[in-house]
Amino acid sequence: MAYRNTEKAKNEAVEWALTHGMAIKQTSDSARHPAFTLTPTAIARPRFEKLKSSVPLLAKLIHAASEDAVFIQEAIAPITSGDIFFKALLQMHSEIHHGSEPARRVPLLIMRSDFMDDETLGPKLVEFNGIAAGMGPFGQRIHELHRYLSVQWPTPYKEWAGFDADDFVENLALGRLAEGIEQAARQIKNQFGDEGARRF
Repeated sequence: MAYRNTEKAKNEAVEWALTHGMAIKQTSDSARHPAFTLTPTAIARPRFEKLKSSVPLLAKLIHAASEDAVFIQEAIAPITSGDIFFKALLQMHSEIHHGSEPARRVPLLIMRSDFMDDETLGPKLVEFNGIAAGMGPFGQRIHELHRYLSVQWPTPYKEWAGFDADDFVENLALGRLAEGIEQAARQIKNQFGDEGARRF
């Protein structure tokens, strides 16, 4: 049975989103909320844990590939004739890795891996993004929004979810991203002998 105040709950969810930092700037004086659902999507805990445990392995694979300068040149070169952005990136990569001096850098991989959970085939990686953590904080806020809606609209929330949606998976994206960036900044300062305060 459709809940009669779904529109009211949706509007309240949008207001909550915009007042809790879930906003994407549109123009110099306006913003909109990112796409979100009113309830989380169900996933079996063993399947979720398996996906979670695969992420470090995926990160190691991506890191190893990114450190193979010859591979990067060979893999990206074919598309540079039709894509000026990748052409410029490949040129920078070549200057960094094939110059007369070794590259002075500390790699920082901030990745987002998007999976789709197929009922028959299981979870499949559909997109990998390196240095694409922008949606991570939104994921945490959407998680908080779901908790809010489960308390504010408990009866329709259960109906919308279609399952017992009280067992939330903890989402710590904001803190984990900040921790990773802070650790990388400290490592870079140590490697290059910079004595001053860390700056971002």
